[in-house]
Amino acid sequence: SADAIYGSVNEPMTLHFNMTGVDEYEGYISLFPNPAKDKVRINGNGIQTLKVYNAMGQLIHEEDCSNAEQVELNLGSFSSGVYTVNVVMANGQTVNKMMVKE
Repeated sequence: SADAIYGSVNEPMTLHFNMTGVDEYEGYISLFPNPAKDKVRINGNGIQTLKVYNAMGQLIHEEDCSNAEQVELNLGSFSSGVYTVNVVMANGQTVNKMMVKE
């Protein structure tokens, strides 16, 4: 159910993710280079918003892209680690990409 808490510190819940599935919109979004040092480019048709979450799930960057086809994300203020880049497209489709900052 929404906002439910599963597991505990003493009995954690294990999550399994199937990384072999292909997102229907996946082909329209590219993120490169990955891993990256200074900046990444996100290409897509009609990028509305871009959100970046750290490994703890905290929103650390949000950007209105106004129907852009390419967005350049400066990683200068990001620590090394793994991030989730959430891209919302003009048609409402949401695509999540993993990104590694060296």
